[in-house]
Amino acid sequence: MTGEMLGRVLILKSMRYGAPEVEHLPYRIDLLRNSGFSLVWTDENLGRPWNRFARLEAATTPWVQTLLTRKMRRNSCAVLAMFESEAHGLAFSRRLTRRRRPPLIVIGCWLTDLVRNGGLRASLYRWLYRSVDTVIVFSSNQQETLINELGMPPDRVRIVQFGVDLDELADVATSERGPVVAVGRDLGRDWTTFIEAIRGTGWDVHLATRSSQVEGIELPAEVTLHTILGRADYLKLIASASVVVVPTHVREYPTGQTVMLEAMALGKACVVTSTPAMADYADDHNAILVPVGDAGALRQSIGRLLEDGDLRNSIGQTAHRRTESGRGAAGMWEQIGIIVRERSLRPAQSTTGRLAALARTHR
Repeated sequence: MTGEMLGRVLILKSMRYGAPEVEHLPYRIDLLRNSGFSLVWTDENLGRPWNRFARLEAATTPWVQTLLTRKMRRNSCAVLAMFESEAHGLAFSRRLTRRRRPPLIVIGCWLTDLVRNGGLRASLYRWLYRSVDTVIVFSSNQQETLINELGMPPDRVRIVQFGVDLDELADVATSERGPVVAVGRDLGRDWTTFIEAIRGTGWDVHLATRSSQVEGIELPAEVTLHTILGRADYLKLIASASVVVVPTHVREYPTGQTVMLEAMALGKACVVTSTPAMADYADDHNAILVPVGDAGALRQSIGRLLEDGDLRNSIGQTAHRRTESGRGAAGMWEQIGIIVRERSLRPAQSTTGRLAALARTHR
């Protein structure tokens, strides 16, 4: 932890990202303090007369946040948007007013998928993101797409390894020879292939997802479906698993990485769909990788781990060591803290100044 106080960071974060009973801020944003920053965030620190209205969902939308946080931004060294939707209102305001201080840093999750589809939305994002100082993504495959599609300079698209809360997981007791477990509510999950893979196997399978995501899929007798699962029950389920399965479609972002990393931190062997985005997190040493949409390979890999305890233990232990070496959420926020410091110390450059600098390079 640095002993130097570097300034205050305003977090654009709606209430729906966290619950009052949670001790830490969601995604462990509070760990950014370890880099020497104090933090304020929009659903807790607005103060009178806005605090009462800010607690209404309608008032925590990005567009209203821009109005509510004007004073807070003046006294902050940087603004950090938790995901792209939180940044749109401020990015729009910055494009119109050309006010670029403090710097705006956006943690992007779905942005690359959205701009790659092209059309009007991609054009809007190209316009908006000219006012964004840095986009942080959680997989290296996204960098080139954002540079090409948004026209952002390479130094403004930064890659950070996602990390989970290892402090929380350290207290979770694990057990062996439990069920096959698959969890996820992200639309990137490939439940059709997963169900096809386990149908008729006789395995004890627990699936936790929204009921809407398996609507129209006939669930076999092997499956126990959990549609409502609290955090404690989720961790208990993962900790009891023999094998954790992360079946996904191809997405630009690393769908499934949270479940996979938490399972790995608990020493669980994972079967993971091999996609470009997940290549930063899973390889042949810390997981078993299967091709996209290949139910046969998925079934074979799960069965292999269920039958071979030594292999299961070897992969689980490698995964655990790899996850611990990255330092989880602490390592992630340390990397983000370096980016915030770089941007907050870099002087703003006006549009005119950027054009003049560009002209000089072509003389």
